[in-house]
Parts: sequence; structure tokens; C-alpha cells
Amino acid sequence: MRHATTSIMQVKKLQQQLQEETDLHLALASAVEHSSSPSSDSPGKLPNKAQELLDCIAGLEITVSKLEQEFVSLQYQLSQERNERRLAEYHLKHLPCPTTSLLNSSVAYLTEPIVRPCNEEEAEGNMDNMLPSEPVIDKNYIVENLWHHPNKLSEEMVLRMRDIFIFLADSSKLSSSENLVSTASPHCPLANFLAPVSDSPIATSLVRNPSGAGAYDPYGVSGKVDWTCSIGTYSTAVEVSWLSVGKKELEYAAMALKRFRLLVEQLARVDPSQMNNNAKLAFWINLYNALIMHAYLAYGVPRNNIKLFSLMQKAAYTIGGLSVSAADIECTVLKMNPATYRPQIAAVLALQKFKASDEQLKYTIDHPEPLLYFALSCGLHSSPAVRIFKPENVNELQEKSMQDYIQASVGISNKGKLLVPKLLHCFAKGVVQDSLLPDWICQFLLPQQASMVRDCLSRNKWRLLGARSFSILPFDSRFRFLFLVDDRNSFT
Repeated sequence: MRHATTSIMQVKKLQQQLQEETDLHLALASAVEHSSSPSSDSPGKLPNKAQELLDCIAGLEITVSKLEQEFVSLQYQLSQERNERRLAEYHLKHLPCPTTSLLNSSVAYLTEPIVRPCNEEEAEGNMDNMLPSEPVIDKNYIVENLWHHPNKLSEEMVLRMRDIFIFLADSSKLSSSENLVSTASPHCPLANFLAPVSDSPIATSLVRNPSGAGAYDPYGVSGKVDWTCSIGTYSTAVEVSWLSVGKKELEYAAMALKRFRLLVEQLARVDPSQMNNNAKLAFWINLYNALIMHAYLAYGVPRNNIKLFSLMQKAAYTIGGLSVSAADIECTVLKMNPATYRPQIAAVLALQKFKASDEQLKYTIDHPEPLLYFALSCGLHSSPAVRIFKPENVNELQEKSMQDYIQASVGISNKGKLLVPKLLHCFAKGVVQDSLLPDWICQFLLPQQASMVRDCLSRNKWRLLGARSFSILPFDSRFRFLFLVDDRNSFT
């Protein structure tokens, strides 16, 4: 009898130990998963030593996070010092002129990490006498306190970047070969323009405007019927698909980037959490487009979608004390999924699993906005045009952006099929069935366009043959920005 009692007590003791071990395991697993010490309502109470260990781990995580931030800051400072040295060496060798001292602190910002502001504006004072027809930066323009008005700040950033790109793309201001400092290639940042002339060819460039004042087709493809007489707002868009950087262009960009730095620095004092949803939406759209343009100047044009996404993760601004990258803006703040129309990065996104921090959650918009497809530009040929978004018209302008994009990008093939860009098709899949897509598109086309589409589809009777009445144009990843500079609702 005594033996049985002893056995029962031993079993109960073992069961209690097992339960304690199980509770301890669950508590530790929960603590690891949430990166914090278990709460008081955990399945079991942790031993003091285990609790101390978890508290120590939590403290180490905070320390590591601070060290990482300090590491990024030191990288920036190191890069800045190197750029200043390279700039000084460059001017000593290649630009012996009275204005050298004015340039000593400018072009370096072209190569600064975008985690901090890049400088943009150092040569405009020199440009006044050299090129009277070139855009001149208003010296009296006050930019120091725009952080009080975050939306105005983001709008100004887009305007300044637009001016830089259009100036560098204007072939009418190209320097002669003997004055060229160097030239750009589609995959080289402006930093490489500091190389000696003998080290690089003096020919090709990266960006250009369409020649001529007449209408043109910004999304023209082989076999597409010409209907440029009725493509709407995009008929007057300015195209930038290559950059020319001679001595004068480099000086202008340096001066412009210096002014741009003043704008970027103010972002650290902006608190997007205090904005309403419309103000947030307009702010982040403008900031994203400006950041992508800035990234191209600093890092060069990526060769494919994977490298583009890598650039988007690398290019970041400090906003309200938080480092926010272009990828963060698109995938977290604006709650988008770029993999839907750029499937090459689907695997990357699956591995990244972007998750907003508690601080970033305060910056996010209230709900996903499907029309953002037509507001954000990645600087690719199939991207929509860049325009300014303001809180008072952000929703209406998103709808207009979609309509303008449809009118400019949709077309008819010489075989009588409707041509639909992949970006538009990916958006439309969540709105309308493929069988009704042509009719849905027609409601956004200009009357002349819609009539041409209906007549063409009616004559060919694709539906009666059981074939799809449209073809999908693949996403074109060649470099190109479009600017709607004459848009009254945008650039004014």
C-alpha cells in the first residue's frame, strides 16, 4: 500500500514538472516570437534566471538597433567626406575657373546616400550669364520653413526634381564635344560624371525630350494604329528618356541639388501621423515620385526589375526621425503590391514580407487605394506620368490620372485588336471581367477613341469567334519619365 502511495506521488511530481517545463517552453516561445518578455498572463511564471535572460536579450536588441542606426549615419558621413575630396580633386584637374570655389560643396551631393538629402543646385548662378534661356532658380524662394506645410514641401520636391530632369534632357542645351565633362550611360549614376573626359565616351546620354511641338504617342508600339490626335492630356507631356551631362549641365544639376537638399533635410521635422488621410495620400505620392527620381540621379538606372526593387529598398529619406525607403512607401505606407504587374519581384516580396513597425503604422494611409497604380511612377517606360497631388484634389486627380493613362496607353493594333498595357490589365482584373474589359475601357476614352475601338471590334467580331478581343502589352522596363507640365491640376 505504501509502495503504491509513493508511486502515485512520484507520478504527480513528474506530471507537475512536465507541466512546468511545458509552460516554460510556451512562455519562451511566445517571448521569442514577440521579441519581448512574456506578460503576466503567460501560461506559467518564468524562473527568475529565465526572466532575467529575456530582459537582457530585449536590452541587447535595443542596443543593436541603435548601433545599426549609428552605422548608417557613419556611412553617410564617410561617403560625404569622400565625395567632398573627389569633388575638390576633380575641380583642381578639370575646372580651373573663377567659379571653382562656388562649386566645391555642390556636386558631392550627387553621390550622397539618399538616406540623407542629396544636394542639387550649385551652378545656376553661373548659368544666368551662360544660358539665358535655361531655367533659373529663384534665389528669393523661401524653402527653410516648408516643413510646417508637409504637402507643400512634397510638391516642391517633385517640382525641383522635374526641373533637373527636364534640363538635363533638353537637347537644345547640349554642350559641344569640347566642353563635355563626360557623359551618362543608362546604368551609371551622376557620380560617375566626375571621371576625366578621356575615361568615358562623349556620345550617348540617358534622357531626352520628344522633339517637335506636335502631339506624339508616349506609349507607341510596333503595329499600333496612330491616333495621336486624340490621346488627351499626355499629348503635351514632356518625355525624359536620356540624360545629357556636359559641364554646364553638371553645374546646373549641382546647384539644383544643393537647393533640393534644403527640402530633404526638412523631412526629418515632418510628422505624417498628424495628417488626415487625404493629406497623407498626397504627401506620400509626391514624396515617392521625388525619391525615385533622386535615386536614379544618385545610383543610376537599374538594369532590371530586381535591381529596381533593390534600389527602392536602398533609397530612403528620414521622415519624422524614421528612415523610410521607396519600397516602404509603396509596400507598407501605401499598402500596395507591385508584384501584381511586375511579377519578377514577386519572389523578392515573398521573402521580404514587409511589416510596418509601430511607428510606421502611424504614417500609413487608412485603406488601400487601387488607383495608386496610376499615380506612382517608377521611371519606366510603362509607368504613368508624374504630376503634383494635393490634399484637396487627391481623390479626383487619381481618377483623372487613370483616365489620362488609359487614353494615352490604350490603342488598336493593325489587326484590329484592342491593345491594353499590362499595368492597366492588372488593375482592371479587380474591377471587371476580361470579356467586358473593352466596354469598360471605352467609358474612359475620348469620344473619337471610343468610336474607333467599337467600330474596329464590331468589324472583326472577335467575340463571335470565341477569341479574346484584346492583347496585353508587356510591362516595358526601359528608363523614361513623363511630366505633365501643362496640367492645370498638377504643375502650376
